[in-house]
Amino acid sequence: MFDLLIANGQVVTPTQVLAADVAIEGERIAGVFQPGTPLEARRTIDARGRYVVPGGIDAHVHFDMEFMGKSKHTFESGTIAAAFGGTTTVIDFTLDLSLQGLPPLEQFERRRRQAEGRAVVDFGFHSVISDGSDETLGQLEQLVAAGVPSFKMFTVYREAGLYVNDATLYSVMRRLREVGGIPVVHTENADIVDSCTARLLAQGRRSPADYPESRPVVAEAECIRRVMFLAKSAGVPVYIVHIAAAEAVEAVRRARAEGQPVFGETCPHYLLLTEALYRRPDGYTFIMSPPLRTEADNAALWEGLAGGWLSTVSSDDNSIDVEDKRAGLESFTRASPGCVDVETRLPLLFSAGVRAGRISLQRMVEVAATNPARIFGLYPRKGVIAPGSDADLVLIDPERRQTLSVDSLHMQVHYSPYEGWEQVGLPVVTISRGTVLVEDGAFVGPAGHGRFLERRIDLSTLRQPF
Repeated sequence: MFDLLIANGQVVTPTQVLAADVAIEGERIAGVFQPGTPLEARRTIDARGRYVVPGGIDAHVHFDMEFMGKSKHTFESGTIAAAFGGTTTVIDFTLDLSLQGLPPLEQFERRRRQAEGRAVVDFGFHSVISDGSDETLGQLEQLVAAGVPSFKMFTVYREAGLYVNDATLYSVMRRLREVGGIPVVHTENADIVDSCTARLLAQGRRSPADYPESRPVVAEAECIRRVMFLAKSAGVPVYIVHIAAAEAVEAVRRARAEGQPVFGETCPHYLLLTEALYRRPDGYTFIMSPPLRTEADNAALWEGLAGGWLSTVSSDDNSIDVEDKRAGLESFTRASPGCVDVETRLPLLFSAGVRAGRISLQRMVEVAATNPARIFGLYPRKGVIAPGSDADLVLIDPERRQTLSVDSLHMQVHYSPYEGWEQVGLPVVTISRGTVLVEDGAFVGPAGHGRFLERRIDLSTLRQPF
């Protein structure tokens, strides 16, 4: 007698789609069985006509954060939106300017306390490193021991105190090779960004339409190449966040072709939106870094996902609301950067990716769940439908339709980048560790269901790109 049975569905793995029943006992998957196998359960959910996929893993979110504006998503509201979008695990950051100046270990402990008892899906953290002091380097091993083996560094944002130079990047990377951690890097060349921004401002060009020119493609592509070179020299794998430009995809492709373990991330907004939006009256709502690019860049990103050069799709959800972005009308430098995407990430991948023929269903599962689990020390507990794994499952109705808008979504901001878009294919049931969180358009899960995930990375499993 199982606790829960998902019957008659099409189970999707990174390698195949098969008709199967999934049996759940407690918080784990007890077995995957051929249809017709006599099974009994206390509750059965009929998944006929639906895909059963591993719960999504969003490895890049920003909840309860103060950075040029306060995010609207708390750990509670943000993870509820994630659950509606088919995400059952999020990895946030210790980034919060109110914690700046505290040692990295204390930053992590405070962020963990913020999330515990509030998050409704499981969660982890990347530690944000902003200096290469002996104290900071000495705490990296302690953070790894505490279950935080991934470390975010920024190559921009000098004014916010987040920028790290090449010496810090390299020294942190070498230390991570020793303690079993992976660097996670925001790659834009600060000197180029600062110079281009100063030139535009001196010319009186401050509108959102001018914004892409302040952060040109060369700033992203050059920095990615430099960071990959430093990682190769340090002997450590590297994860590059929110890749936006075709030239950056090509740089990653070449490095991976040479066998370097580089793992590139992109986001739905870079796959689907273009810089033309900055010319709209509400163009300030699309200010993010790096900026949106062109349709040619969109196509290169999709090709990178389908071809295996890009490894993951995350939301980079930063739920800055309209009032904090509207200052961008006066100057693009004043708009709070970010995009809200935690609920729409998986549905957009299915609708605009799978249904449109850009990626396969199996590849969607790989980039949205399995690869993040493998890279960040959660596999095979997460990211796979297999006996012994956590019972994190999502049922997708491939024919369910929805018009995306602030009225239909559960994200806590008063705009949607995809306002009015017709979405086909939606998560209709979300299950986390055997507990149903979302069903029939309603959140039915318990408050504070999410648990902190202590992650461990075996760097030997990341020595070759996958």
